Amino acid sequence: GRTHGWGVTDAITFDTLYQHIVSKPVSRPWHIGFLTLSSHEPWQVPYQRIEGDEIANSMAYLDDCIGRLVSRLKQTPQWKNLVLVFLPDHGIRYPQGVEEDQPRKHHIPLLMVGGAVKKTCVVDVPCNQSDMAATLLGQMQLPLDDFMFSRNVFSTTYHPIAFFTWGNGIGIIEPQGYTVYDIIADRTMHEEGQPNPRRTDYGKAYLQTVYDDLGGVLNKARK
Repeated sequence: GRTHGWGVTDAITFDTLYQHIVSKPVSRPWHIGFLTLSSHEPWQVPYQRIEGDEIANSMAYLDDCIGRLVSRLKQTPQWKNLVLVFLPDHGIRYPQGVEEDQPRKHHIPLLMVGGAVKKTCVVDVPCNQSDMAATLLGQMQLPLDDFMFSRNVFSTTYHPIAFFTWGNGIGIIEPQGYTVYDIIADRTMHEEGQPNPRRTDYGKAYLQTVYDDLGGVLNKARK
């Protein structure tokens, strides 16, 4: 039954995920996709670590569930060849005052942990959610051709740039600075760091390419 506004709370589903993982073979490749939900409004979780901030408390609850899962998996035979990838699907307007047109709202982490990870490193260059696939496959020396919008951040040809969009505009982030552009009003909203007029051109071209690709997929589906 439902134990949360969106379904079943994370502690229960994380335990189910653990059971799925330990039932998998240790010598044959496999993949599991898993979606959390407790770090989402209405922020109702069976956890009371941070008083007075229900959003921060729900995030702490998710962190606790992740930590417990990793600790349990380290004791299993599957851990040696395991890669756990943690990637949020979106950010939120938190803390108060963060708006859709601010890069901070779209800044999310990508974590890859597990016994198959041979050494610790921190990648501090801008990248997109879509770059996860090519980055992971590149480390496994597997082909990347099926992922047109994905880039391997460890590649020697990788150009560090990130893109975000919302209903009114686009944002383009580079190590040297960022540009946020209102596509409705046709004007630059924010720019920080080293100016680069090509950032807006890149953002427009990227958005158009994404829509063209999506349109092609939808047309094929209709046929």
